[in-house]
Amino acid sequence: MPIIISLLLTLMMSITAWANAGPPSMSPGDQQLVFIEETGVALTEEWIRLEISDEYFSRGRVDVTYHLENTSGEERYIDLLFITPRFPDHYEDADFTATAGGVEIREFTEVSGRDLPGNWQADIRDFNIDPVGNRKLAYFYEDHGRYGRDQQMGYGFEVFLNETGTTELQVSYNSYSGYYDFQQVINVINTQIYYLSPAAFWEGDVTVHYEVVLPSDDFEIYSNLPLVNAGEGRYMGSLDGLPDAEWMINYVSTSGLYFGTNNPLVHNGMAAALMLLLLIIGLLTLKSNRLISRIVMIFILPIILLFHIPYGFEYLFVYLWPVILLIGLVVAIFTYRRRFKKQRSI
Repeated sequence: MPIIISLLLTLMMSITAWANAGPPSMSPGDQQLVFIEETGVALTEEWIRLEISDEYFSRGRVDVTYHLENTSGEERYIDLLFITPRFPDHYEDADFTATAGGVEIREFTEVSGRDLPGNWQADIRDFNIDPVGNRKLAYFYEDHGRYGRDQQMGYGFEVFLNETGTTELQVSYNSYSGYYDFQQVINVINTQIYYLSPAAFWEGDVTVHYEVVLPSDDFEIYSNLPLVNAGEGRYMGSLDGLPDAEWMINYVSTSGLYFGTNNPLVHNGMAAALMLLLLIIGLLTLKSNRLISRIVMIFILPIILLFHIPYGFEYLFVYLWPVILLIGLVVAIFTYRRRFKKQRSI
């Protein structure tokens, strides 16, 4: 499942390596990449910006900025490993770019998910939350292996650090969301993830700034990190230190949610109640005022269109429309013949 690329900065020298927010080394026993504690590099600030496409809600662009401080006292090159989701073949590539100290990085190497640091495990929570009402959903993305390591990969590249001072690292890439489209929802819920936990392996205390830009205000958003609505679809937040879990962002369009719920049972129940109310009013005014009764009855027709048809039922209409049309025709003929006979008998 496509998910937001996270940063694992990894220093690899002979058998030693570092990761974003984490410094790994190669275990001499099984040659497995693992994080180490003493990195000589501090991550002081991190900025994360996710902007969702206004054309395809499942697509977005992520821009990340890191301030890395060399605490070793000597200039050096380090190799960084940036962990990303494994992009499906039918999607365009990640368009992964990186600059360090204003210098564009042109050479990257790909690392498979099975070669990620062995002592790191993502802490994923709250990924099955409906942003409309913060309703917890019964089905889980993890049932489909969307967050397994077979869905991840990495980009490796080299960065130069000066003897002193801060090096600014900028990374950008396309992200593709996961989605929740079971019968428990009306509109599809898109989900993005950003891995923050690897940063715990760097030295120093990091301040994390994060921002989400949605196509418009016509969206509801859920985040397991606190967000402030800045207006026009922008949500922002910051933390002193790292949270306990990865950053999860769920968002859903509110288009067509006329009753303020993404729950089809509640939505259809409210539509049925409104239709029943109009039907009762129409019947009660039928004798006293036929015009008002007919107008009220007419309003029942558009309410029928408000009902949400569960997934799969639309295919019944596609394949059974001739049968439905035939039944309607038979009923119409039967009604006409009955009225015709009744008029003749008079």
